[in-house]
Amino acid sequence: ARDLLVALVKEFPSNVQQSIALAAVLAKDKARMKEAEEVFNTYLKTQSETAPIESVQAVYLGLTHLALMKNDFVQAAQVLSTLVKSAKFGANLRHRPGVVATQVALFEKAGQLDGAHRVIQAAVDYWKSEATKSSDGSRLFTIILSGASTWYNRHGREADAAILLELLAAQTSSSKSPSDGSASSR
Repeated sequence: ARDLLVALVKEFPSNVQQSIALAAVLAKDKARMKEAEEVFNTYLKTQSETAPIESVQAVYLGLTHLALMKNDFVQAAQVLSTLVKSAKFGANLRHRPGVVATQVALFEKAGQLDGAHRVIQAAVDYWKSEATKSSDGSRLFTIILSGASTWYNRHGREADAAILLELLAAQTSSSKSPSDGSASSR
């Protein structure tokens, strides 16, 4: 199967499924993990400009998975960061709570709390500016603030948590209106 996949990847280098299949076959043997990474890196070098965004994302996620298979949380966090920072991914998706939580968890597992802090701060800054533009932005800002303040408290950064909790209180009170029953009409 490996030889057939190698031939297919050489013949049809733009086909992401074949690259993923070849990397998966190689990754089954821990000794060939570097070869699996090289399959993905070659795809990115030769196809990332012309391939559909979904294909590029799949390859980055494959590289993240390979790093996790090696228990290399630093590399996994870096690969995921590269993916979400790419222009094709978009700022809105980059700062979604699930993406932020995954990046923070990887940096935390790698012992790189400063990296986690940078991800959190970027998300807070982004959603703070988006909160005034739409109800979805406001809702996601609230989610980010809540999760980030919890994370800061858990890591002994009470001052950072307090700042975010103040923002959360202001955000929550500003989103209430007299029509939602939060203010008395007497």
